Amino acid sequence: MMKQYCESRVVELALARAKVAELKANYGDLEQAFEEQPHVAQLLDELSRQQEIQSNAELRLRAHAVALFKNCGEKKPHPAVEIRLVRKMEYPEHDAREFCMDHFSSALKLDRRLWEKYARDVADTNPICFVKFTQEPQVMIARDLSTYVGEPGE
Repeated sequence: MMKQYCESRVVELALARAKVAELKANYGDLEQAFEEQPHVAQLLDELSRQQEIQSNAELRLRAHAVALFKNCGEKKPHPAVEIRLVRKMEYPEHDAREFCMDHFSSALKLDRRLWEKYARDVADTNPICFVKFTQEPQVMIARDLSTYVGEPGE
């Protein structure tokens, strides 16, 4: 009974995967056909070119506004442009880490990936007393489930 249930779940997943693959293929075909039309290709080229122009224009405007502020103290060089002073912080990372270890330990974040790798690496030679290793089942499903369903349209 349980194996039949599992078999029906595999078939259900296989059908869902097949439908998704079919829809992705159809979408890809339509997208490619759309992009291959001459006016669409021209439109996409022009869009890309205009986005580059826009990006460069914005960079030049920002640089000019900062230069005006630095040279003249002007915070509103144009009705659409305003300089806002943002408080930035600079510090040596080593000093900040040391300070946090002494005064603000909750600011220190555990690098789980690095920690777990270390705990696994020393598990056989120098195990950490509060680390417990367990085994849990992990389901692996074959990518190709087409053999479990009939031909499309059956």
